[in-house]
Amino acid sequence: VHGAAAAQIADAPGDALAIQVTSASTESWHVQVSVAGPDLVAGERYTLKFDAKADRPRGGGTTFNQSGPDY
Repeated sequence: VHGAAAAQIADAPGDALAIQVTSASTESWHVQVSVAGPDLVAGERYTLKFDAKADRPRGGGTTFNQSGPDY
């Protein structure tokens, strides 16, 4: 959680996370969840699958980033 955003992130039953954003920010990346995974190989094809739900309509997104320089 960064900037003016505020959120609580906790483990939930199964392989789930419960994320409650209590104060949003003007930047979408100010609340984010990072999950370590396998190293990705250039030229390979990958499939990402997950379920998400919310208590009301909300926006969201998914990105893959390197966790250090050069982002």
